[in-house]
Amino acid sequence: MQIAQSMSFQAMSHRVPPARSMTLPTLPPGFTTTLPSYHSFNAPPMSTLTRKISKAANKGTTANVIRMQVVEAFVPEHEKLEGRLDHTLSLVGNSVYVIGGVNGTHLCKSVGVFDVTTAQLKYRQLSPKSDCPNPQMGHSACVFDSRIFVFGGSNSRKAENNVLVFDTISESWSVAAVTGNIPPPLVSHSAVAFENGGRKWMIVMGGMAQKQPGVLEPSNSIFILDIMTMTWISPPVTMEPINDAQPAPRFGHIAIVDEEFLVINGGGDAQITHADTIVFDIEAMPIEVQRLPFISSAFNPTPRLNHAASRIEGTQRFLVFGGISATNQVLDDAYVFDANLLLSYPIQLQGKPLPPLSRHRMFSLKDRIVIFGGLLEAAPSNRIFMILYQPTAATNVGEVVTPAAEVRTAAETRVFQKDPKSSVFAWVPANEKS
Repeated sequence: MQIAQSMSFQAMSHRVPPARSMTLPTLPPGFTTTLPSYHSFNAPPMSTLTRKISKAANKGTTANVIRMQVVEAFVPEHEKLEGRLDHTLSLVGNSVYVIGGVNGTHLCKSVGVFDVTTAQLKYRQLSPKSDCPNPQMGHSACVFDSRIFVFGGSNSRKAENNVLVFDTISESWSVAAVTGNIPPPLVSHSAVAFENGGRKWMIVMGGMAQKQPGVLEPSNSIFILDIMTMTWISPPVTMEPINDAQPAPRFGHIAIVDEEFLVINGGGDAQITHADTIVFDIEAMPIEVQRLPFISSAFNPTPRLNHAASRIEGTQRFLVFGGISATNQVLDDAYVFDANLLLSYPIQLQGKPLPPLSRHRMFSLKDRIVIFGGLLEAAPSNRIFMILYQPTAATNVGEVVTPAAEVRTAAETRVFQKDPKSSVFAWVPANEKS
C-alpha cells in the first residue's frame, strides 16, 4: 500500500486545528477525461461488479431534484447542548445518541440523546454513570439492534483501536473482546453497518492510522468486524479494471452503504483532497472495487473532505452537504448521490441558508434530515438545522422541481460493451450499440 506523507500526531490534538494548506490538482486522482475500459481485443469477461454498475446505470430511473426546506431548530434546554465536532450521531428507535467529539478545549465525555418523536427534538443528557469511559474524537459508531459499537478515534494523546459498546437499554458501556486481524489505531475513518443474509458486519475503511508512536499516516485499508463472532478480518480486494490503481489513502471521506454496494467519496491526505467516488462490492470475496466514470456532461462533486451524508428516507438517494475544499474553503453546497443510478447531481436548498460547515454530522428521519454540530466560523457549533421534505406516493422523496436532464441522459444511455469504433470494451452511448 502506498502511504502518503505522514502527519504528526499533534495535528490531531483535541484543540481545533488551524487551516491547512492544500493544492488543487488539475484533475483529481483516479479521474480521466475518458470513460474506463478494458484494454486489447481479448478483454476478460465483465466482473460481477462491472455488470452490477452497468445494470444500475441503465435502470432508467429519473434523477429529479427534490424540494427541501431548511429551518433552524431550537430544542428545549438548548443551553445544555454542548457544541462539538468530530462526534457521532446514532439513531436507535426513537432516539439519536450523541457520542464524543471535541469542544475546542476539551473532549466531550457525556452522552446526549435527542428524542425524535417530538417536532422540537427534545434533548437530554444522560447521567454521569453513562459517560464514555474513554472520550474520543474522530471515532465511528454503528448500530446493531439496541447497541452502538464505537471504534477508534483519538483522545488527544493517542489514537485508539478498541471497540466500545454502548447498550441503549441499560445505558451502560463495555469494552468488546475482539479477535482476528485487528486494525491499527484509526482516526477520521469511516464505518458503516452492513446486515444481509444473517451477516452483521461493521465495515471500516481508510482514516489516519497510527502505526508508530506519535505519527498518523493516511490509510486505504478495509477491515470488517463480524458482530456475530466479534472477529476482525482484512478481506482481499481486487480492482476493476484489474490494472487500475487502488484507491488512494484518505481520511475525512464519507461512506454510505446501499444493498451490496459500499460507496466512498472524497477525503484527502496531507497534500491532496480527492473528488473520486469509488464503489465496493462487499458481497464479493475478494471485494471488488471500481471507480465510477467521470462523465463530462454530468455533475461531478468538487474535491472535499470532512463533509457529511445522510439517506433520504424511503429512497436510494443520499444528501451530501458541506466539507472543506482543496483550497481550504469551508463549503455550504449540497448535492444528491443516487445509489440507484450511481451518480450525483446538485440541489438547491430552500428557506434559511445553511452556513458553511465541516466536521458536522447528519441523520435522517422519515420527513427530515438533521444536521448537528461541526466547525462553524472556526468554532464548535451547537446549532441544529433541519432539512424538511414531504414524501409523496408518486416520488417517495418530495416535490419534483427540475429534471436533471443531462445527468439522466448520461446515465440512462450508456452501456458497457464492445465499442464498435475501437473494438474495446467500454462505456458507450446506447445509440452506438454494436
